[in-house]
Amino acid sequence: MTQNSFEGGISQPCLAIVDYIEMYVPELIPKLVPIHSPLMCGAIYVKKYMNVSDKLAFISPCIAKKSEISRPQNEGYVTFNVTFDHLMKRLSGVDLSGYDASDEIEYGLGSIYPQPGGLRENVEHFLGKDVMVRQIEGEKHAYHFLQVYAERVKSGKKLPFMVDA
Repeated sequence: MTQNSFEGGISQPCLAIVDYIEMYVPELIPKLVPIHSPLMCGAIYVKKYMNVSDKLAFISPCIAKKSEISRPQNEGYVTFNVTFDHLMKRLSGVDLSGYDASDEIEYGLGSIYPQPGGLRENVEHFLGKDVMVRQIEGEKHAYHFLQVYAERVKSGKKLPFMVDA
C-alpha cells in the first residue's frame, strides 16, 4: 500500500457488497481492491501450492459466498458453500460427545480478520494507526455509503482511505 501510493479503495471479502457494486454502482468497480477474499486466497493456496486435489467446502454463516464460488474465474477451487445453519441441521442428533476438540484455535491476526473491523485491525497492525481505514457495517449503512462514495467518484473527488465494507 505504501510502495504503490495507494489512495483508497473498497475491500471486498463480502460478495454481497461486490455484487451490489457491480449491479447498482458500477463506477465503483475500479475502487475495489484487486485481491481475492480470504476464502479464495486460502482455496487457491491449498490447490496451487499444497497440491490438494480434493473437493473443498467453505463453512460460514454467509449464503452470499455461493456467488463468489460460482464465478467463472473461481471455478474449481471450492465446491461447496456450507452455511452454519445447514451444518447444524445436518449435525442435529449426531452424538459428538466422543470427539475431542479445543474450543478455540489461535491463529493470531488471521483469527480476527473475518470479524467486524478485523481488516482495519490488521492494516493498523502492519502500517500503524496513522493509516485511515473506515469500517462500514450493516446493510443500510453500507449501501448508503456506497451511493455517496459513487457520487464522489463521479465528481472526481478522492477518498483517501480504505473502506472495510
